[in-house]
Formats: sequence, structure tokens, C-alpha cells
Amino acid sequence: MCSMEIFPSEFVTVAGWGKNEKQQDPARSARNSLRTITVPIMGRKECQRKLKRVLPPNILCAGGHKKRTICDGDSGGPLMFRNEVCGVNTWTWECGQSEKPDVYMSVRYYANFIKNTMESMGN
Repeated sequence: MCSMEIFPSEFVTVAGWGKNEKQQDPARSARNSLRTITVPIMGRKECQRKLKRVLPPNILCAGGHKKRTICDGDSGGPLMFRNEVCGVNTWTWECGQSEKPDVYMSVRYYANFIKNTMESMGN
């Protein structure tokens, strides 16, 4: 679990089983292989400006770098920083070919809840 703050411009790896933006046939949208991309974290103010909305404090923004984004079916996948899970894929503005960042739930923001829940389950 994420033990450190991530700063804008640091690169993270995101993963998912979702659709490739080049796939047009819905029958072929499911993938059989996990794919990853490496993208930079975007600062909150810049992210809000690019998405034209106010974001809550439990959000991380990353992506849009070289028009690389997560895609349909990637939700729930990890955002990794230095071999720690620091975020969970939630949504993208446009699948692939976007300069806008993707939005992730911050694992660090929920760290106490996650730890307490795991302890109550005996883990």
C-alpha cells in the first residue's frame, strides 16, 4: 500500500485489462493480456483546469502524456509508484488519444480505512 506522497511530474505505472483505443469491433474489446502504461502525475490545479471541474481531495490525476490514457474496462486497475499501489483506476475523459488526465482514487487517502478493515478481517 502507498506509503509516500506522489508529486506532480513523477511517473507512475497504471495497468488494466481494458479495451485498446484502436479496437473498433465490440466483440474484440475484451483483452487476454494485462497492459501497462507509464504516465506522469498531474497537479490538482492543472488537472481541474484540463477537466474543467472541481475534484474532491481523494483523487489523483495522471496520464494524458503523449496522449496515453486508460480505456474502457481498465477501472479498478492499479496505479503503481515504486512497487506500491497508490491509486485505483476510476475514469478517463476519452479512451486513448487524449491530452486530458485520467482520474484515480487515492489509496493513501484511504490508508487508515484499508488497514482497519484488513485488521478487522484478521489479515
